Amino acid sequence: MRCTIGYETPFISLREACPRIAEALEAQGWPAKPNASFLALRQTQIALVEYDEAASLLDRMKNTANRNPALAPAVLQAGRLLDEAKRRLESAHKQQELSREPPQPGSYEEATRQLDLACRDGAIVVSGDLVVKSAEGPVRHSGCEIPAAEIREVSVAKRMLVTDRGTVINVKFRIEDIDRIWPRPADNAVASAVEAPAISPTAPPPRGSPPEIANAMKQYVASESAAGGPANIDRAVSAIVPAVLQADRLLDEAKPRVERAHKQQELSKEPPQPGSYEEATRQLELACDDGAIAVSGDLVVKSAEGPVLQSECEIPAAEIREVSVAKRIFFTDGGTVINVNLRIEDIDKICPRPADNAVASAVEAPAISPSAPPPRAPQREIANALKRYLSSESAAGRPANIDRAVSSIKEQLPRATRSQIREIYRTEVPQPRGRPRKNRR
Repeated sequence: MRCTIGYETPFISLREACPRIAEALEAQGWPAKPNASFLALRQTQIALVEYDEAASLLDRMKNTANRNPALAPAVLQAGRLLDEAKRRLESAHKQQELSREPPQPGSYEEATRQLDLACRDGAIVVSGDLVVKSAEGPVRHSGCEIPAAEIREVSVAKRMLVTDRGTVINVKFRIEDIDRIWPRPADNAVASAVEAPAISPTAPPPRGSPPEIANAMKQYVASESAAGGPANIDRAVSAIVPAVLQADRLLDEAKPRVERAHKQQELSKEPPQPGSYEEATRQLELACDDGAIAVSGDLVVKSAEGPVLQSECEIPAAEIREVSVAKRIFFTDGGTVINVNLRIEDIDKICPRPADNAVASAVEAPAISPSAPPPRAPQREIANALKRYLSSESAAGRPANIDRAVSSIKEQLPRATRSQIREIYRTEVPQPRGRPRKNRR
């Protein structure tokens, strides 16, 4: 059962928008997978691009060999790459001729196409961080609204937009715009994404595809050209083979993990449901990113002289990149924020606390003797407070100090005793062993 309390962001990222649109298209009867004719057409387009790149590489190698005859073997290698690309293009053309039905894309491919059109036509409000090139380097403008007339390309694979002024990253849309154009199915209003295509866990990983080898060859030729040395086919093989083998080893190591994950996924029949803490972490990050909660803290900025601490800064929502609850820090465009503070009224406004009678335990608390010593703070809370102190000192570039640790923890946990804090401090922080030697004469 999904709870209605909490924060739900009005925005959706570019990565999440396409599966949401694909789900709506499938509810209207659009096929989830593309047909064979569409796959053959896409393979032909890929083969044509590879052929053009191989032909361009051969022309560059010929021009380079005319200036430096020692690079003649590179021309032969580029010619072989062009012949292989030509054979793949001819094979793709034959496959396309065999398919009689018209090309039919799958729901995800159609969702990508329709989203691109909607962004260009201004049917969807687009916002994100605009990165503009300048003489001093890339300059980021956070939280910009992108006019539709400036959009030149929507790249779902790279999660960015290309505009007249620059590149837009962290692209966001309003959920109401997406649902207005592509209404969600009524019987599955909670689902947020279509199921991923089934991948056989026993399928062998791809080995050394021609595009990978061609890219590695380009890098090798560029490195030889930059070094001013002639290309050599033996050195090229020595440079390319280890890179491909390393990729194959990584795939081999990942294959058993994928198989175990598939088995675990098949055994679990119920839909994924996070716990209250995981859901609270997700909602808190969304609320901070959208500016629903005011964020303040100490900003640590890196400089040539070392980390610089700027105390009690108000952090704009557009600059927040990541909320790390585990580390008690925020990552922003300007630096790292430690000692993060949120307003209690903002938290209680979004997630109202239950009434006192709903929280009270049914079991009465035991009577406490007036002469009994005051309750001590739990050791777990002291250990967590000590970790926060050590993280803040590390971010500020200062060594840990037991007196500062006691003062910092006592401010957070007044019930903690100094003996408790010192005992846990000596356990968590490595102490130098032995006494310093005296100079003997």
